[in-house]
Amino acid sequence: MLFRSGRRNNIQKAQNIAQFMHHKGYNVIVSLVSPYKNLRDWFKETMKEDIKEVYVHTTDIRGREQFHVQAYEAPTENFIDIDTTGKSEFETFQELRQKLGL
Repeated sequence: MLFRSGRRNNIQKAQNIAQFMHHKGYNVIVSLVSPYKNLRDWFKETMKEDIKEVYVHTTDIRGREQFHVQAYEAPTENFIDIDTTGKSEFETFQELRQKLGL
């Protein structure tokens, strides 16, 4: 339970910093493994701006599965889905750019 609490605190701190920087006029990119859907949804609702949640996932075995968060809650609405299965970093980047309209 302590681990979950610490993870929540870190995510909320990152979100607070992002909000502060956004209100100062900066374009902000936050890259976190944020497993709790309610925190991500709260952030999108609070910002009321053009927030893009990007859900990056794969079924490829990459040898780091022991670091995966078991309690991850995948997004269900208002997100960009990027499946990296069988794709290179460049292909994934190009797909993300296309989905963002860049």
